[in-house]
Amino acid sequence: QALRSPAGVCEACLEAEYIIDPDQSQCLECPTGGICNGSTVQDFLLETQDDGSKLNLTILWEIIPFNVVASDTEEDRARLIECPAGYLLVRGDPLNDLRPQDDQC
Repeated sequence: QALRSPAGVCEACLEAEYIIDPDQSQCLECPTGGICNGSTVQDFLLETQDDGSKLNLTILWEIIPFNVVASDTEEDRARLIECPAGYLLVRGDPLNDLRPQDDQC
């Protein structure tokens, strides 16, 4: 849960959001390449195979401090640091590498 209203009431984050520190931070929009559940950015990627089955692939995220992130808030952000074999890691802003919310495999 996060503080989401001016009245000081804590509410659960939405499924398309994540939170770093429930006691001190806001709900953040899930990164472009992420899968969120209202509390974290998941460390997996589901890929549909030719036969329709799902393959669970591991991806790695890390939390980076807000002072190195281009952001409209003073919030730490999740940064994609590793994609599964066969995938390319694409940065949201390849010129200055400061928009981790746009990273994706």
